[in-house]
Amino acid sequence: MSRRALEDYVHPILGVFERSQVINHLNELFVDFQKKGSTSIAGLGYEFHDFSIFLKGATEPPDDMVADLVRLVNWPSSRNHEIEARLFQYYEENRDRYVEVWDDNGYSAEEIAKLVPTIKEPVEVWKLIERPRYISGGTWPEVSIAFDSKYDEEHELHISFANDKVSEVWDE
Repeated sequence: MSRRALEDYVHPILGVFERSQVINHLNELFVDFQKKGSTSIAGLGYEFHDFSIFLKGATEPPDDMVADLVRLVNWPSSRNHEIEARLFQYYEENRDRYVEVWDDNGYSAEEIAKLVPTIKEPVEVWKLIERPRYISGGTWPEVSIAFDSKYDEEHELHISFANDKVSEVWDE
């Protein structure tokens, strides 16, 4: 794999990104954008130290992706209920699976209750979030943010956004 530095990409809202050209072992061209400095999503109250865009064959991010990233960075706290609802739904659908994993690893019921608590309201999902990991765009049609979660130490919790809406939640 080879990497060559290109001119920085500068956006008036998103900031300055170091840009480099990457050619993989299959001779495919990618362009990697790494944000300089941290990025706050004020509406969420979190600061992300890793913000990247990875594009195949294009040297500029597409306008629709940039628009989604700008909307994400400017996400207002008045819309956090949309994120909370999707995270709550995901957690409720997958909670039993996490309880089973911790049980299979020999944890007591009391320990599991602390690791995978029962929550009753969507706003309580923030109790399950540890630190923000990164903001990403480019490898799929949606932009996403990732967090460490308290209930799953091995995977990150991802939230993707498209067309100014929460699109999907998953762990990886």
